[in-house]
Amino acid sequence: MSPNQKDDAYESQVAALESEIETLLGEKKNAEDKVKELRETEDVSRGIVFAQEIFAFQQEKLRLEVEVELRRKKINRIKLGIEDDMVPPPISALQ
Repeated sequence: MSPNQKDDAYESQVAALESEIETLLGEKKNAEDKVKELRETEDVSRGIVFAQEIFAFQQEKLRLEVEVELRRKKINRIKLGIEDDMVPPPISALQ
């Protein structure tokens, strides 16, 4: 594979990852909005609570944050030229 083909492949990978990030951020925003909506409609004095639903949406929000972060790190690895199949050195070698 020529250097130009590699660059094009990397650029398309980065573009795909950035697109995924945008989608995930939209899903995260929806989860945040749903949590806000549920909290606003709760009425503890009347026994209307949505604790489980709120918890589930908060977990989803955190999962989406992790997915976004993983994709950002993958973009950084691509830009630095680090291959996914590279094995990190053993911990003993780092000490």
